[in-house]
Amino acid sequence: MLPMISKSLSSMHIEMEDPISAKYFPTDLTPAVSLRVLSLTVGFATLVEATKILSRTSLLELIEVRITLALSPTEDELDRMDKDCYPPIDQALSSRQYPALQKIAFDLIYYVRRSEVMDVISEGSWRSQLSSRFPALHAREQLVSSVSVNVVDEWE
Repeated sequence: MLPMISKSLSSMHIEMEDPISAKYFPTDLTPAVSLRVLSLTVGFATLVEATKILSRTSLLELIEVRITLALSPTEDELDRMDKDCYPPIDQALSSRQYPALQKIAFDLIYYVRRSEVMDVISEGSWRSQLSSRFPALHAREQLVSSVSVNVVDEWE
């Protein structure tokens, strides 16, 4: 479908929260020459797939990338994420592949039980982690971050 609508597409949201769905997405969005906003929802296991998309794509009109991570409440889950995916994202988004890029948002969404709310990382800690993992984007003052908490009574 992307080849048919690529020239008129101005925004796109890709849900790739599980590895099975992630493998069905195009790995090169370069044909979407008018794309201005790209939003990716990823899970713990699919950040690497998002990295591949961003590294292989060149979008001259793109002004915003929003990456939403959906995780459980512990900070160590963030520490367990594949460290190798951060440098390619930092390099790609701060390169000539995306010359119009102005904003890179990393939204962290936690799904927690009421008893786990206090275990959620603070927004300041999240911002600090992003700054250290994406030094080029941080230096360009393009990083924006948020932390949201969704309280669930029972796991479904």
